[in-house]
Amino acid sequence: MVSANIAGWDLGSVIKYVRDQVKQIQLPGGYYVQFGGQFQAQEQATQTLIAGTIMQLYTAQLSPTVSWY
Repeated sequence: MVSANIAGWDLGSVIKYVRDQVKQIQLPGGYYVQFGGQFQAQEQATQTLIAGTIMQLYTAQLSPTVSWY
């Protein structure tokens, strides 16, 4: 496990940089790289937001048009 605090960078840029560096490393069989912490929470929140937006748009298309006249 590796842990780091970043300063002067945004989280997305740091993850992109680290992923680019890790791609250059040949890992032995059975080893893997997993990103967690704030990045994992941000990814989950983004996925939830996207799913919620899609559901809202779908629901809005299904609901009948209401006339206030």
